Amino acid sequence: MDISLTPQELSLLLQLACIGEWVKHGHLEGNERADAAVVAHKHVLRKLQSIAHNAGMSALVEYDDKRDEYFETKEFEADYLQCIDAYVEESFWEELADRLAARDLVGEFGEEGFAALARFERIGKITELSEWYLNEWSTHGIRRLKVDAGHGGSELEKLN
Repeated sequence: MDISLTPQELSLLLQLACIGEWVKHGHLEGNERADAAVVAHKHVLRKLQSIAHNAGMSALVEYDDKRDEYFETKEFEADYLQCIDAYVEESFWEELADRLAARDLVGEFGEEGFAALARFERIGKITELSEWYLNEWSTHGIRRLKVDAGHGGSELEKLN
């Protein structure tokens, strides 16, 4: 199979592949990186890197003769890592808001009452409360965020 790509398209495809590889495998350690699926994904990424390198796209990919490996240039890596960082930052706050909203609603309705809400009603209530949290953090940062370690004492209190 042949795919015809412009240099711009190849650059975008390589960026997407690098982001995908980082998201899918960036958290793995040691032997987990030897998993067949990880190796298969790395193989495809290496093919894209090879094509980019052979197309003279040295601003994106470098080749190390000693290691027989392709590497993204620091500039190219910084560019796609900036995309990942923005995603991680946004998803962290959204996930935290969703979890706090669900926690608060379970506190209000009880676990059974919360579970008994119709799906769309539950999603609507979570969304409304999540948006409140996101607005709070957007307006005030975390200055007004507090953790109540009550309810039987915290682990820190037990250690002291």
